[in-house]
Amino acid sequence: MGVGTRLKQILNDKNVTIKELSLMSGVSINTLYGITKRDNSTIKRDILIPISDVLGLPPQYILGLEGYQPIWTEEELECFESDGYIDTKDGLLSEIIKICKDITTAGRLETLEYLKSIKDKYLSPEMVQNDLTYNEWNNLRIKELNSMYEANKITDIDFQKIMLMFTKNLYIPFPHPENEDDEIYQNDIRIHRYIYEINDAVDRKIINKDFLVSSELYEKAIYHNYTSANTIDSLSEEE
Repeated sequence: MGVGTRLKQILNDKNVTIKELSLMSGVSINTLYGITKRDNSTIKRDILIPISDVLGLPPQYILGLEGYQPIWTEEELECFESDGYIDTKDGLLSEIIKICKDITTAGRLETLEYLKSIKDKYLSPEMVQNDLTYNEWNNLRIKELNSMYEANKITDIDFQKIMLMFTKNLYIPFPHPENEDDEIYQNDIRIHRYIYEINDAVDRKIINKDFLVSSELYEKAIYHNYTSANTIDSLSEEE
């Protein structure tokens, strides 16, 4: 299976079109169509990385190849594990990871598909509640975004990008300060500022009881309100 076929499958699973991927990643539509039609075994790094960033997937997962250079070095992985970050209270997550590290990419893909198939059945009550609370909050964010757009406070392109982030879980990676003179950096900063402003507006309206929401969302809004405001301040300082 080539990269083009894998990419088409991933986009289909995420209900994302090539046009939407192009908008979010900056990779041209013609280039993306070419990838899916040629179905080569690999693609250039400067094209692969933006695609993987937007989809929130590791580059090697999109390539589906054995031996592709991992994001972390072996030393970094070792340190990460020894610090005890990769584990759950029952100690089973680390065991699953150890097994997956020793099998082939094909085996890991099969494991991933199996885990996806049983996820809903074994989802913890806490995670179910978290999902419900997030969806409740996200619907209010979409409402706030639409209000901004109707008031001409945001451009068509930025509106489309943020709507895709809210509705299809696509990403615009947080920009790195070393690229601050770059136009892409400035565009990404603007997108993230809009998002933080939307989050802050929604949380303030929840706290002020302009919206009737669940008690779980009300509690989270109090926390979000402070963290969001602090992040907006930091972004303003960078500019």
